[in-house]
Amino acid sequence: MTNTPSPPKVSIGMPVYNGEAFLRQALDSILAQTYPHFELIISDNASTDATPDICKEYASKDARIRYIRQSSNIGATANFRFVLREARHERFIWAAADDWWDVDRLEKLVCALTDEDAAVVGTIKRYIDSQPFAEYTPIAFRRGAWWRYLMREESRCDKTYFVYGLVHRDIAQRLFRDELVSGYWGDAIFNYGLLWHGNLKSIPGATLHCTAHRQSTGSLQAEGYRWSWVRLVFMAHPWSYYAHYWRMTPQPYRFWLAPALVAKAIASQIHLWWRAFRRLVLGRPFVHGALPHGERRVFDAGL
Repeated sequence: MTNTPSPPKVSIGMPVYNGEAFLRQALDSILAQTYPHFELIISDNASTDATPDICKEYASKDARIRYIRQSSNIGATANFRFVLREARHERFIWAAADDWWDVDRLEKLVCALTDEDAAVVGTIKRYIDSQPFAEYTPIAFRRGAWWRYLMREESRCDKTYFVYGLVHRDIAQRLFRDELVSGYWGDAIFNYGLLWHGNLKSIPGATLHCTAHRQSTGSLQAEGYRWSWVRLVFMAHPWSYYAHYWRMTPQPYRFWLAPALVAKAIASQIHLWWRAFRRLVLGRPFVHGALPHGERRVFDAGL
């Protein structure tokens, strides 16, 4: 008699702060997943709106939910780290409280993630005020393909959404012990760290539906740097960002990384001014994967 292996269990971590506007939609999409073998860890970062009541309501109805409320706001990055540290299962995925998933997203990601992969993500569809403005499937990166990853422009978002993909918990915990994964493009740095442990795989479908708004974690973190005179006059990214790449890179590769960072800075500066020309002169923002009228929605929303 052949023993059938048990399906892998998944820990889903949802950090949330004042998420009442989108939280029910996010929770409904997770609890409706065709893959039922998961726990959902919600860490409420001392919300002041109806978030606690919504979380308690859902937790009382589904035993897979663990709701934890922080006594004070510990910050977005620490809250992301907290739900990862609380994970009990070998596979892990973050869920944003203002996004929602295709009903079969988790099932497809679980089937796709192998021991050779560090993370797997599906199609990304982005919205403003419930109207879609962009849709794309991120490109994949082979393990150790640091040059291709480094030179990929951040604003294309190809290399950022792997942070919301399915990962191996132990790898993610090892990387997230470092304070690197915070602040400016922290998701890109985290994924760069993943790249040294396995492939960053991308599959069509398994769609993550993302709501873009000015109060999202990414928008808030970028706002202070968006109109910096240093960015406009001197460089596209702060030097601390390039320093994080240096620290994340294994020692034998740093000799090659040094000139690559110079090339990255120059290429990013050229791209920055091209985007400025599109927005200010042509009236068209740069939107990767833009759907019809998508760039205009981004422009009107001021994102």
